[in-house]
Amino acid sequence: MKKILMVLCVLAICVTGYGEEKKVDEQGKPEKEKPDYRSVIVEAWLLRVDANAIQKSGVQPLSEKENGTVTLKNLAWCLSEPNSMNMITSARIQTASKEQTETRSEKKEYIKEEFKNGFKFTPYSSRTSFKGLPEILDDKHIRMEYSFYSDNFFTTEPNVPAGENDISFANIIKIPIKKPIISGQVQIGNYMFFLIMRSDIVE
Repeated sequence: MKKILMVLCVLAICVTGYGEEKKVDEQGKPEKEKPDYRSVIVEAWLLRVDANAIQKSGVQPLSEKENGTVTLKNLAWCLSEPNSMNMITSARIQTASKEQTETRSEKKEYIKEEFKNGFKFTPYSSRTSFKGLPEILDDKHIRMEYSFYSDNFFTTEPNVPAGENDISFANIIKIPIKKPIISGQVQIGNYMFFLIMRSDIVE
């Protein structure tokens, strides 16, 4: 019985040692992981879509069926409908794996607004910020920690002050290479906003 226990102990030690064995070079020293010098490109688009067009495309938000979630096919259908979709802004980042980067843009426009006593030009600003920390998981996926912020304005009627939308997304997601995905969604009034992302790996 003691011999059996000793054999089992020896086998357990051998298995443990084998599992912890590290790769060594020709000189017997542990091999270091080779750094990945490839760059990651991530593009992001913020779309504003009429909520009624989304429903016409076949989506029922409160439905228990499979058609309760918006897909890229639904957005493609809305794109074919006149005045149903607008691209609010877009941004792109490129950096090495596991390195954080940010891109920002700001634009100011003056809109003519008429009043009883005359008119004036009112300044409106639109700002976009896209910060990301991508990590290459394999040749087909990346891990992306990001924050996306957009402060933009829109006009509805002539001689009426512009409205403003302040939208932000932040998350940690897994993105397939070269395949766009919906990474964020929010609804304000009769409009739905979608953040679309697409990634690529370059040498």
